[in-house]
Amino acid sequence: MLNIPIEEEDSLKRLNSSKIFKERNKNFGTRKRVKEVFSSDDEILKKIFDARAAKTLGGCPHCERPFSLFKKIPKKLAFKCKCPYKIHPLKGTHYEQSRTPLTETVELIYELFRNKHGVPATALQRADGGDYDTCLYNLHRASDWMGWSLEGQKFTPGSTIEFDEVYPKAETGLGEYYKFKRGKGSERTHGILVMTERDDPEKGIKGITKAFHFDKTNSKEVEALIKKYVRPEDKHKICTDESDYYTFLSYNGYLHHTINHGNKEYINKETGCSTNTVEGCNERVKTTIHRVYLGVHPEYLQFYINRVAFNHSCRAKNFFEVMDVLFNSLPDFYNCVVRKAKRKSRKRKKKEQYRPAA
Repeated sequence: MLNIPIEEEDSLKRLNSSKIFKERNKNFGTRKRVKEVFSSDDEILKKIFDARAAKTLGGCPHCERPFSLFKKIPKKLAFKCKCPYKIHPLKGTHYEQSRTPLTETVELIYELFRNKHGVPATALQRADGGDYDTCLYNLHRASDWMGWSLEGQKFTPGSTIEFDEVYPKAETGLGEYYKFKRGKGSERTHGILVMTERDDPEKGIKGITKAFHFDKTNSKEVEALIKKYVRPEDKHKICTDESDYYTFLSYNGYLHHTINHGNKEYINKETGCSTNTVEGCNERVKTTIHRVYLGVHPEYLQFYINRVAFNHSCRAKNFFEVMDVLFNSLPDFYNCVVRKAKRKSRKRKKKEQYRPAA
């Protein structure tokens, strides 16, 4: 093998990645093409039905006919067999009780994926009309679906993973003159742990990104998240900075490399350790929350970082490949996803009872 210096090797990787992104931008998919492929609710429902049927063993539980013989019921979001058995493909998904047409849902996901920094609910309301609460709920529901898709993906054994934490500002509602704490216990910022896997075309590794909201004052929570998604027996090469959150890695069988940002060290030429990839995702998180949404409440923060992590994981794919990833993430017909996005209950005003004057 040729002994290529690390600097030249990095430049070659950048050239290859730039070619990949140029091809991706050409074949990303225009609005016209998206409307042609996903032209009706029946076509989208058929793709969801086929994706879930491929994961379901057997066929009809009554007559054991294969799912390929099921036919669409007119004017209903369901398929039926020759016997009376029916299947509703949206049952057990994020859109089980949704009244929004599936074509509008695909257009919403297209806008979220096309704009890497996100789209606020107000912009959706101005473009499509409707109620603001409905637009916000659809936004959370699509982000929840993206988070569910990432939950089912796992890091490739033997890959290089970068860890870093980012602290975007929080929407506290405590007022301008509230005396905030300083340091990690401050209410001004959130704590987000980002895990980014590097792409390696030689090994056939297409890196994914996961991001999680955590308590800044509890280092055990960071340790639990890393142990849940990264196992020592997979022999990952882990790159981090000098933060105290990651001191447990070397004592638990992880191959851990660090760089010292305090000494202006951003890449170790001997080990190849750096956190430049995860820093790019951190910048997306900050820009999304600071400039687009102007601060996010902690209750809904995970929805927004799910979408940013999903976009970063699918950065080399076009929109049609992204929809295939989302469709294939759905479970079989006899299981359901864990939905976290819930609509706020509206308090109905009680009608004042008429009381005759005494």
